[in-house]
Amino acid sequence: MRALLAAGLMLLGGGCGEPPRTQGEAEAGFTVAAASSLAGVVEDLVAGWVAAGEPAPRLTLGSSSTLARQLEGGAPFDVFLSADERWIDELSANGRLDGDARVELARGRLVVAHRSPGPGVASMATAPPADSAAFPPGRWTTGDPDFVPLGQYAREALVADGAWPGLSDGLIPAGSARAALRLLELGEVDWAILYRSDAVGSGSVQVLRDLDAALHRPIRYCAAAAPSAGPGARRFLARLAGGEAAASLAARGFLPAEPGGEAR
Repeated sequence: MRALLAAGLMLLGGGCGEPPRTQGEAEAGFTVAAASSLAGVVEDLVAGWVAAGEPAPRLTLGSSSTLARQLEGGAPFDVFLSADERWIDELSANGRLDGDARVELARGRLVVAHRSPGPGVASMATAPPADSAAFPPGRWTTGDPDFVPLGQYAREALVADGAWPGLSDGLIPAGSARAALRLLELGEVDWAILYRSDAVGSGSVQVLRDLDAALHRPIRYCAAAAPSAGPGARRFLARLAGGEAAASLAARGFLPAEPGGEAR
């Protein structure tokens, strides 16, 4: 089961087994690797990019940690979008990313969510009040706390809240943020801790309450280019700091980047 749930990695063209590419090949179609929770935003931007006459990049989606490890292992990713800024820090420090061209895209929030009542869907008990420390009963999911940023943020919050010991046995870990959302949508679990952006974008999920952001480190979505990335990839990175990206992020429930965090 754990292996099945960890298969939250979705590959749309390209892969870590590709041989090194020449500069010309990279420019003909660079590769963008993005956290699965950013899938809708990146797909919006790629559509606009192609409509403007630019070459379509290859897109790889998955857990930030999985993509970061692939990049460390030599995967030919030209632009990396992470749900955890620590991966950008680490990959910049070891020379896999160009930290001088870093972009902060947005911030995130965690929510407690369950399936929305509907035909054939049993409604849970009344949602706890916003200031309640209680969590719903039953099996639940979030990203795998051992390697998925969503799960790491969730575990930090639950440990700080004192709820982790009583909840950890009921956790069904998912291999990515989108995999956690899907488990809840399918009714495989009773509730979940998700990114607010994923929860509000689903027609079958209802937010019960926000988790206190003070219980975990800030959720910052960041991006950077590989040192070998060509002009096209760097133009795409610059587009991530622009108004089109900001509008798409806001429409999908993300919070704006902190002032001064657009690039550094």
